[in-house]
Amino acid sequence: MSKHVDKGIYAEKIDLALEEITDAGLGNSKHLGSALALNVDLFVSADARQCDAATQAGLRVVLV
Repeated sequence: MSKHVDKGIYAEKIDLALEEITDAGLGNSKHLGSALALNVDLFVSADARQCDAATQAGLRVVLV
């Protein structure tokens, strides 16, 4: 998958993730921000906290 993401949109999505999921941590907000910016269909992670945060952000999630 090759998509061009405007840096402003990416930064906006990271800020949104930081605001909504304050206890998820900066690393998680980068993953969530990226997923939100790319409008992914499914967010997959082995990190339960990251999956909880992604669910709170409205993403469909699979914990592996």
